[in-house]
Amino acid sequence: MIRQTTLSIILLFTIISIGYSQTKPPLNKDIQSFDEHNPALDKNTYFPKDKMDNDRNTWYSPYLYAMKEPILYKISDNNIEIYRFTWLRSFHKPVCIRVIKSNNIMKIYIKVLSNERGFKPAKLIVSSQSNLTTSEWAKIIYHTKKSNFWNYKPEDPFENEDNLDGAQWIMEGLRKGHYHLLDNWSPKKGAYRDMCLYFLKLSKLKIKKIY
Repeated sequence: MIRQTTLSIILLFTIISIGYSQTKPPLNKDIQSFDEHNPALDKNTYFPKDKMDNDRNTWYSPYLYAMKEPILYKISDNNIEIYRFTWLRSFHKPVCIRVIKSNNIMKIYIKVLSNERGFKPAKLIVSSQSNLTTSEWAKIIYHTKKSNFWNYKPEDPFENEDNLDGAQWIMEGLRKGHYHLLDNWSPKKGAYRDMCLYFLKLSKLKIKKIY
């Protein structure tokens, strides 16, 4: 009798466990594996060839690879909206700030490398994430509209030969499967600069010098 009762209890817990596993909600799609959106061997392809030349792709990509960032233009989920600001400065540590909205969940990811831009990417010294509020996300969208981000034609950041020391301000966007990219050299004013500065504000990083 005791044995039958024990077996019945085990069977009941088994049924409950199976039912839970079947009804467990899927993982949030913005938490995707690093390997899923990164090539196994080639770490120099973070940007599509039709939007960025090979020299810059080879230059910028290793930093995002060292930060274990996803390759945005390879993400095909139409329900995800992402913006990523990559800040490569001549005399300070590389910074990456990514914001994402997926299924009404809004997050920000902040990453900083230990080295300055002029050397090979080193280790990740800052890697944090937190939730964004609805108003913060609305402000991000406001900046995309004010800067005309989705319609703005990319400029050649090296067109000006006087660009010796400064920073690359790289902003990527992914919305409804459409990818866009802007790459400017140390913008001194304008709506695009304001958009990037808002990302820095959201990150709460202690930035001593902005250029």
